[in-house]
Amino acid sequence: MGGQPVALRQAARERTLRKMSNRPYTTRLAKAEFHGGGQVFELTFGPGVTVLCGGNGAGKSRTLGALIRCIASGDDTDNQVYSPELPHWLSSVSVAGSTAGEEWTIEFDGRTHNRSGRVPAAVVYIDPSMETETLIRRFRDDDNREDLKEGVDPAPLHDNDVLRIGYILRRSYTAIRVYEVTAFSEDDTPTPYFEVDAHGHSYDLLGMGRGELMATYLLWRLRDLEPGTVVLIEEPESHLAAFSQRALIDAMVSFAADRDLTMVISSHSPGLINSLPDDNVVLLKGPPEQGFRQGMGIPAITGFLGIPATRNAIVVVEDLVAAQVLRALLQAVAPAFAAVVSIRYAHTGESGVHRVLGELRHIAPDGFALVGILDGDQRGKTDDTNRLWHLPGTVAPEALLRGAAERWRADTATTWTPNLPGGVERLRMALENLAGQEHHDWLMGLGKHYGDTAQVISAVVDLVLDDEQHRREAEELADWLKQRCDPAP
Repeated sequence: MGGQPVALRQAARERTLRKMSNRPYTTRLAKAEFHGGGQVFELTFGPGVTVLCGGNGAGKSRTLGALIRCIASGDDTDNQVYSPELPHWLSSVSVAGSTAGEEWTIEFDGRTHNRSGRVPAAVVYIDPSMETETLIRRFRDDDNREDLKEGVDPAPLHDNDVLRIGYILRRSYTAIRVYEVTAFSEDDTPTPYFEVDAHGHSYDLLGMGRGELMATYLLWRLRDLEPGTVVLIEEPESHLAAFSQRALIDAMVSFAADRDLTMVISSHSPGLINSLPDDNVVLLKGPPEQGFRQGMGIPAITGFLGIPATRNAIVVVEDLVAAQVLRALLQAVAPAFAAVVSIRYAHTGESGVHRVLGELRHIAPDGFALVGILDGDQRGKTDDTNRLWHLPGTVAPEALLRGAAERWRADTATTWTPNLPGGVERLRMALENLAGQEHHDWLMGLGKHYGDTAQVISAVVDLVLDDEQHRREAEELADWLKQRCDPAP
């Protein structure tokens, strides 16, 4: 796995992220409401994986503590060895979601510790750093640890899991074996004892580095969870180098998408979130404030955490609308790549794009792309496909959006719901009111109606991508742009 070409890894990452975003999960978390001090703070979960970010003291661990107490069963909570404290200001929390299509809402009283019901799914909390520290202490302090393995057959990790761990740590493992020791538990709960073969050497759990042990332990915990399980994980990137953090989130996203797991992860590391879509990352407010910031964008969050997102390309487009359409398209079809692309627009339209590229084309550094994306109505008017590509369709982006919206309005059988205030009927009313407008005025009027043109464009781009031809053109655009860049592994 570590020897895959960079472009192949990037393409595989994009496919996995799309699968994570689109999978019909057995258990989905929709939102949580945290009550305290007379205020309500709402947290919206992304599909598959939600990462809670923030600086030290922002309350990431305590937020996980509130969630685990709300949605875990009574037995799970009582038997939980590690359980973060509740936020000091919290009076109650409620979590809404669904399991196998059945919607549920659970409420937890922070003062009485009573909950209103039970989630019909397994809920697991993992603190890899603390739990691996316990592993080390148990086996290090036992003078007869070899005796603990007697009668226990080692279970080699599957080849795919060995490759995953090697990819995360940049090591070539021949084998990883795990002895599931039950001597430390009264109910036969297994404690893993790892042995590894790597680079011609063999060593056990006590000879492993902390990051190596944590990554191995976490994947061991995740591999046997039942589909539909909700997993809350405390800072899984601890003790890992920056390059390993991104590889780790690749593995966790793959577990969520392939094995039908819903994860909520705490982290303060930009490396863990750089490749994720915006909807999957939440920034906690720091003291003295409480609450959550959502929809901030990955570059803004990584910058807040101290490491701005690395850029791989500057893309010049014809105008502001084209920039907003391109951003929405990339976030839909290539979410990881969208975070490393800066989009700028020329004041003089198509001629401005050509002029910018002509003046700067020879000074762009190696491994960094400076390219142009023209409107769809410029398709076929240039042969320079090394520096220029086009938005989907054969018309201006405003006309592309209006065409998609009008087709939706005319389709009485559609089930699409806009991600806009007021839902379906408000959008239908607005479209009816704007019927017959010239496409520039149409988009301006729709943006004025909702008070946010970028939000309107993002919503209607979903409709554009419902068209098979337009989706294919959007994916071709993203692939072309990746080929112009040197993507981060």
